[in-house]
Amino acid sequence: MPSATEPVSESVPVGESVEKSTHEAWDLVYAGFPRVIATESVYESLRNKAYAVGYSELRHDPLWVSYRLGHVDKAEILPRPSRFESDRRTKNIVYPQDYTKTGFDRGHMAPNSEIAVRYGQEAQEETFLMSNIVPQRPNLNRKVWEHLERLEDKYANAFGRVFVMDGPIFNPNAKRENLGNSEVEIPDKCYKIIVDAENGTCRMLAYMIPEDVIGIESPDEFLTSVDAIEAATSLDFFPALPSRTQDAIEAQVATASWPVY
Repeated sequence: MPSATEPVSESVPVGESVEKSTHEAWDLVYAGFPRVIATESVYESLRNKAYAVGYSELRHDPLWVSYRLGHVDKAEILPRPSRFESDRRTKNIVYPQDYTKTGFDRGHMAPNSEIAVRYGQEAQEETFLMSNIVPQRPNLNRKVWEHLERLEDKYANAFGRVFVMDGPIFNPNAKRENLGNSEVEIPDKCYKIIVDAENGTCRMLAYMIPEDVIGIESPDEFLTSVDAIEAATSLDFFPALPSRTQDAIEAQVATASWPVY
């Protein structure tokens, strides 16, 4: 455990261009859309009311999903939508039934409940588009991933605003494994990056979680650096950050998740 004086992650000053780039990225993607480093990371940008998607027609999965969560004084719990929907904006259509009897959950990247209480029913329904869904084993989706979603909700309420970037990681050295009889590729891991950016400074938490978790693990066991996630995804996140800022913040591995008092 870190000592009382040891920061779990350090805030770094950022330039004025960051807010401008965030605004240009629909105010949903902090510091600009991810840059493509390799062919397999090519994506199509899809905009929704409360989140943005970088969708891979090659893998039939989102490569990244980004959203902004703000403070809410009183959460109005909306009923969970009864079904998932194919996203007709994609060329290669993924169907909800592609997941049936595969042993994998339909794992939300932009979360249902946190979006619902902040953006309303229509935005919530958009989280059930298949372009927001990644194959996740139950112990990942229902336990460790859900734990992280609760944590980012607490951060949004404590700090006033957080940005989240998450998505799948595929093993480049393994044979491609598809979901059932579909073309949906099953990832090896999933990642999540939480950004706390206020008053001209920024700090980040980065997690990389394998599919085969038991479910009792703490998210802190999977803390990593943004640099490591970039290497694993062939995506360059937060490109509008000044080079020195990127070097300082993206190499950090937090000692623990941020405490919320």
